[in-house]
Amino acid sequence: MKEFEELYAVSEKGALRFFFDGIAELLIGLRLHQQVKDAEILHTASVLASFSLSPVSSDPLTAPVGSLAEYFDVFVLGGEFSDPRIHEAAGAQIIFWVGFLRSQTKKTRHNISWYEKYGEASYRRVSSLSPDGSRRKKLFFELSKNYSLWLQVCQRLNRELQESRFVIPKS
Repeated sequence: MKEFEELYAVSEKGALRFFFDGIAELLIGLRLHQQVKDAEILHTASVLASFSLSPVSSDPLTAPVGSLAEYFDVFVLGGEFSDPRIHEAAGAQIIFWVGFLRSQTKKTRHNISWYEKYGEASYRRVSSLSPDGSRRKKLFFELSKNYSLWLQVCQRLNRELQESRFVIPKS
């Protein structure tokens, strides 16, 4: 990832700050900021920042898949998984594809509402597979409960960024 920073003119920290601030401002503007926890904002911003700086890769746990069809092959047809990291990646990929990049998936053959439910179930599964009383269990429970909200927030953030043509600042 470091070798691309000069080309992107942004660091991982700068991208995370960009998305965190954008989401936080959007939530305040929509008067939804009291409905979510900072950890949820940080997680969602982290997903967007990480995937925005990562090229499509053969490892769907660390980089975005190339399409929803590829997502289906990896996370749905790939089998039943008991590893919470795989479920976390599955939920994060949907936040990126169906939330942030929704405008690019509207005209596809995919049933977007099915993917939304699958992503939510993936985060719920992370929570259920996490140790009782852990922060991770609580975080993913909250993320799954607010999953449709996060998809809408990411979709709205993308639209606002396209309309305002913001550039990610150097950090």
